[in-house]
Amino acid sequence: MQDKIRKIVDDAVASGLEHGVQCVVWRDGKKIVDVCAGTRLPDGKPVTPETLFPVFSAGKGIVSTSLHKLVELGKCRYDQLYSSVWPEFGKDGKESITLEYAMSHRTGMHLMPKTDTPEELADWDRMCKELAAMKPAFEPGTQTAYQAVTYSWMAGEFAARVAGCSFREWVRRSVLEPLGIEKDVYFGVDDAADERVSLLARGAGEVPAEITEDTPFYLPLERMMTYPQVRKCCLPGAGALATANGLAKHYQGLLDGFLSEETLKRATTLNIPPGTELDLNPGSWAVFGLGYGLFGPRNDLGSVFGHNGYGGSTGFADRNTRTAFALAKTDIHMGDDPTRRKICNLLGIDYKNW
Repeated sequence: MQDKIRKIVDDAVASGLEHGVQCVVWRDGKKIVDVCAGTRLPDGKPVTPETLFPVFSAGKGIVSTSLHKLVELGKCRYDQLYSSVWPEFGKDGKESITLEYAMSHRTGMHLMPKTDTPEELADWDRMCKELAAMKPAFEPGTQTAYQAVTYSWMAGEFAARVAGCSFREWVRRSVLEPLGIEKDVYFGVDDAADERVSLLARGAGEVPAEITEDTPFYLPLERMMTYPQVRKCCLPGAGALATANGLAKHYQGLLDGFLSEETLKRATTLNIPPGTELDLNPGSWAVFGLGYGLFGPRNDLGSVFGHNGYGGSTGFADRNTRTAFALAKTDIHMGDDPTRRKICNLLGIDYKNW
């Protein structure tokens, strides 16, 4: 399997589809694939297992695991109101928002507050105050709308208040250090780790991003990560920097019992508003449990669970084959990433069917 996947990533680089790639696969508790190929952007240095990539929302799975840990430790409940730990948030229609709503993207708090500079985005207290002052876009709990960037503070500020420390400290103590991935996953890099970062580019065949004077600095997201202020701040919903090893080892940990079976079952059970129908159309962004996207065959959603990142990076676990998989890479491919699809087909994993 190592040689077959190495050929896929080598071919992707040779064809110009990718500049640089990492892929790690665990199966039945053993690491069976650990490959990297190509070069970093923009410096052209070789990609190594230590290279950090912006993996964007692929970090949401690790953020969510840290929230499940809070529940398992008895520090909070899934039905706990945000207003009980974040009083200034619980107003203007947000009084009914719970941790469950936040983790299943049902808060109505998916729209970005006005943010004009990288310094404003990096200011945790400012962004939390902005969210606390906003009204939800719909009655919380009644719809699903993906909190692409705002999950950073919706998850992170709740966790910080419950844990009694910064979110970065909590995720390090609760997940990264216990799993031994504190040098592989960052929610804000230091100067030394920043030297290991590869930036990203639009992949071959992708339509160039249209940028005008009115385009927010954080769009497209690959442009956002060119700002050192953003790479170094804590932006857990969209700004994770990681190696494929770190992402894969996190999901291997979940297969090995890092969370209880009861917690994992609840986390990987479909969570949609009562009375609504499941939307499995591509791009619906509605197929979530508690914090994890649910993949796999349509008749077995959640057998594969994890989180994709903008442009193609991903991490997930397949409970049926006991496989943990991660891909981190340089080139942005929207939709069904071709490199990821080839590897998943080889592994026999129906990781996404919606």
